[in-house]
Amino acid sequence: MQTLYRAFRPDTFDKVVGQKQVVEILKNQVIQDSVRHAYLFQGTRGTGKTSCAKILSRAVNCLNPQHGNPCNECENCKAIIEESTMDVIEMDAASNRRIDDIRELRERVKYLPSNLKKKVVIIDEAHMITNEAFNALLKTLEEPPGHVIFILATTDMDAIPQTILSRCQIFTFHRISADEMTDHLEFVVGEVNREAERDALEFIAYRADGAMRDALSMLEQVLAVTDAIVTLDDVQNATGHAGEMELFTLSKAIQKADGKDALKAAQELKDKGREAEQLLDDLIEHFRKLMVSHVTDDRRLFAGSDEIFTQYQEFAHSWHRDMLIACLRELIEIKSQIRFTDDAYTLVIAAILTLCQMVQKKTLEERIEKLEAYVFSGQMAHCAPVEEEKPKSILDEWKQNEPIQAPVVKDEPKQEESKESSEPEKAPVEPKEKIEKQPKGEGKEISSSDWENILENIRSRSMFLHAYLREGKLETVENNMVTIAFPDGYEIHKNAVQKDENRIIIKEELERFYGEVYEVQIVMEKDIKKKTIASVESVIDFLGAENIERE
Repeated sequence: MQTLYRAFRPDTFDKVVGQKQVVEILKNQVIQDSVRHAYLFQGTRGTGKTSCAKILSRAVNCLNPQHGNPCNECENCKAIIEESTMDVIEMDAASNRRIDDIRELRERVKYLPSNLKKKVVIIDEAHMITNEAFNALLKTLEEPPGHVIFILATTDMDAIPQTILSRCQIFTFHRISADEMTDHLEFVVGEVNREAERDALEFIAYRADGAMRDALSMLEQVLAVTDAIVTLDDVQNATGHAGEMELFTLSKAIQKADGKDALKAAQELKDKGREAEQLLDDLIEHFRKLMVSHVTDDRRLFAGSDEIFTQYQEFAHSWHRDMLIACLRELIEIKSQIRFTDDAYTLVIAAILTLCQMVQKKTLEERIEKLEAYVFSGQMAHCAPVEEEKPKSILDEWKQNEPIQAPVVKDEPKQEESKESSEPEKAPVEPKEKIEKQPKGEGKEISSSDWENILENIRSRSMFLHAYLREGKLETVENNMVTIAFPDGYEIHKNAVQKDENRIIIKEELERFYGEVYEVQIVMEKDIKKKTIASVESVIDFLGAENIERE
């Protein structure tokens, strides 16, 4: 019994799947009797190159052609099909690549055909021919006898010398689309009196990567698994591929940066007999589908059932696009290393843990983007940012280590005290150690507890602003001027807070809390350091170094 890909090899141009443009040109040349003396069929494996070469060899010799197709019934067609004629020469260049083989071929094509109209030479895997052998073929290919047609087939056109290419009419055979392949597989299943689910055939078609021969080989393997209707599970078990649900389980654990669950999912796949290299290929394909689903919802770009397509669409949008791209690149990089190791599964485990680590590690830009996404979707209503212990400001450290006794500073507490006594209706603010070290001017000091209350009020109006302010700290309060400082590396937070609409919110909340108008300035801690150093130097210059006492 013949294998499926041989039993269902097309015998006319009309039966060739997925190469409409190529077969239309060849049919017209046969009809118009304008067949060229040399052709080069190039393209990936299993796309119909050799099949079209055989069909063309019959079409040019057919005694009763049908619209450019061979009839396959006449004496000449049957002689070619049964391989009983010496006028059609098929040579495998992978094993007949030397100059002696080409010299022998040249001798055979000199003579007229014995019983056909044309001698046809089909050279498969033509890129395997040596340069010396190509040079020996060059003259014959350029000016062949009128009764000879050369058809070269190759999967690597770059290996063919330009001198050969310039003497051939080149046809490119493209990968067959998944839809066309699935339709053909349904036809084949019906011809062998079997049944299969559409999802199962789509899975085969997609995994075949445009090669019909590969698809038919997988189908034949699957048909041997069961006598019942072929299902998607049957295909996955027979071919060793991981199922979509298993891949979703693994990728969801990766998304949560849960290494334990991710390794558990990988171990379950290993226990089911999934090979490491195949699992890595399935993961690459899975993340490719997620990336495509994240970019577009075009159903035509996705092979699979509507249910699976919907799941990919929903899950893909829970990822950040940059993270999907990074995961896909990491998996492809690991795939390039897997052939150099004897323990492929260890490498796959390392890849999975690396993906978990990549998800867990957030850059500053990614954290901001995630925060914005949460804020705009309203999902952070009950989530407060984690407060981190803020280091002392440069100004505070200088005041502790380098205090300067200036007369102007000594009078200011009295002015502050007098102003507070003139406003008995307002609750006094408890003095804090941090505020006592700061210079006092007009207006009330803001304690740390008051600042926390103000931040909570700001949070009720703008969670976005509240989250940014959490990364800074209240630096000074002088003359009704509130200074908020951000540490180095937080320029993005500083720029966001000092936008007009955000400054207005801060000023309004300060006024609402204290009943007084405050101005707000947003600075970086490094700028405060520069100003502090400058002020020390100015005091020394003004008073003289001999008049300054240091503790």
